[in-house]
Amino acid sequence: MWMGWIWQGLLIGSGLLLIGWGRGGRNSLDRFGSKTFASAGSSTEMEISVIVPARDEEANLKQLLPLLQSMVPAPMEIIVVDDGSSDGTRQSAVSRGVTLVEAGRLPAGWQGKAWACARGADAAVGSRLLFLDADVRPAPHLLRMLSEAAADGGCVTVQPYHRIGSAAEHFSAFFNAAVLAGSGRFSPVARRGREGSFGPCLFCSREEYMMAGGHASIRGEVLENDRLAARFRSAGLPCRAYAGGSGLSFRMYEGGLKTIAAGWAKSIALGAASAQMRMLALTILWISGLSGAAIGAMSAAAKAVSGQPQAAELTACLLLYALAAWTCRRAFRLAGSFVAWTYALYPLALAYFCGVFAYGLYRSFVRRRVSWKGRDIDVA
Repeated sequence: MWMGWIWQGLLIGSGLLLIGWGRGGRNSLDRFGSKTFASAGSSTEMEISVIVPARDEEANLKQLLPLLQSMVPAPMEIIVVDDGSSDGTRQSAVSRGVTLVEAGRLPAGWQGKAWACARGADAAVGSRLLFLDADVRPAPHLLRMLSEAAADGGCVTVQPYHRIGSAAEHFSAFFNAAVLAGSGRFSPVARRGREGSFGPCLFCSREEYMMAGGHASIRGEVLENDRLAARFRSAGLPCRAYAGGSGLSFRMYEGGLKTIAAGWAKSIALGAASAQMRMLALTILWISGLSGAAIGAMSAAAKAVSGQPQAAELTACLLLYALAAWTCRRAFRLAGSFVAWTYALYPLALAYFCGVFAYGLYRSFVRRRVSWKGRDIDVA
């Protein structure tokens, strides 16, 4: 029995290898931005073009564009690439006075977002390029942070901090943690130089963007930023990935549990093949440990309620559950503004995660197609 509990503790502890002991702060954008903008490079190097690929993003642009225009220092230009929207995306851009680029017809062999990003890069005049998803929310000092993070060249990608706005969004906890863990950026056992990258934000110089081949080199890839970052590495250029911290945040799938399930199932289907095997194995071990701790605690509590007190068993199971909740807390607090009940009652979010994850795998490896914003995407 004791050996079983020790083994259970080791499974739970594998979660610490996903996020690492104190590595989160070192791999967050919050470590940057202390220098003045001028000290991060010459004035030419600081000419930043912000490129926002947008397909049916009217509501998001109404929030994002004012934030971009209030940044200190301000970007050289803001470019919205209208990727065949059917809502008021174009009007939202025009009303804010930013540069509007029409993506036009999607060429054969291209994925939509890669094409929109390439069109934006072609139109940009800045010496540095910042590709941002429309649903992110940048802090006023984001450009300072990114410029400092990219001071040694190469590209920087960022996974935004999930700012929770509804009770349902707390069920995204394990998905957000899995995105960070799967990158390998936060784990001491990941292979250095092979870390994954994040899709919502990519920052680089125009010169090195061209050296890496730009979006044209990954035109048919679904995970465009991840593949573009790999192109940077192939060109001998560094690529770093960070958690957004206070610099970059987002709301993720705000429409309730059904919307959350559909959105994350799509993300799992698109990203399943890119997961690092070491990180995937650790994630499976961690989730197995969390599941075992929850089942053990409930079983021991049921015995106690039914008048079959097993003091040693109950104590051990509660301690294991507490350890499991603590590892969840370490992972969740780096990923977003998740509150205490999210990790104290983690089995609720875990059960939801497992169900959606299974559906996402079905769409990735059986159905092999997903639909998003009116486009059918082949994930084979």
